[in-house]
Amino acid sequence: ATARGGRAGAALGSDPKALEALRADVPKAKGDRLLFLCKALARIKEPRAAGPLLDRGKLAPRGAPGSRYIPDVLAAIGDASVVPQLIAPLERCRFDYRFHIARALGILGGPEAEAALEDLAADLRKAHGVPVSVHGLDVRDREGVFAFGREVAARGPVPDVLINNAGLARGMSRIQEGEVDEWDEMIDTNVKGLLYGG
Repeated sequence: ATARGGRAGAALGSDPKALEALRADVPKAKGDRLLFLCKALARIKEPRAAGPLLDRGKLAPRGAPGSRYIPDVLAAIGDASVVPQLIAPLERCRFDYRFHIARALGILGGPEAEAALEDLAADLRKAHGVPVSVHGLDVRDREGVFAFGREVAARGPVPDVLINNAGLARGMSRIQEGEVDEWDEMIDTNVKGLLYGG
């Protein structure tokens, strides 16, 4: 039972019984269809989806449309055993794909993930001659953001420009069927997180 179109694939995410159909669709889905499958799988957070996603990610290490969201799904699933497979393509994939991998590594954590993020920072410093540092920070945590701001100000120099890329979209339901927890997560991240960091 393969879904018709990306939106149909996303709709399957509300029914965990449809996981087999989602997993079967991952190898052949392209573009928006893969994006919506990734969103559905992230919502389900089913560990058995990690294998097909990792296999698909290997086929497109240069960032084919939709595949760059695979690391985000793996982070949502929360299985840190995928960290070595996420690290492997870092050197050969394009920047936007590397960003999604770095984000997933930051969420999954652990020594291997931290070392990979530090290596990525070193590459950026070398390539562009700019200071780069790595910090884990949940922008929804007001006190954590304020403490980080004080640390940056004390260490200096204070950045002239802050690029806030902590954004997300939750919910695949109609507004009347929406989940308030998902709305709260989006507002806490996309609105409050931006204000706290400002």
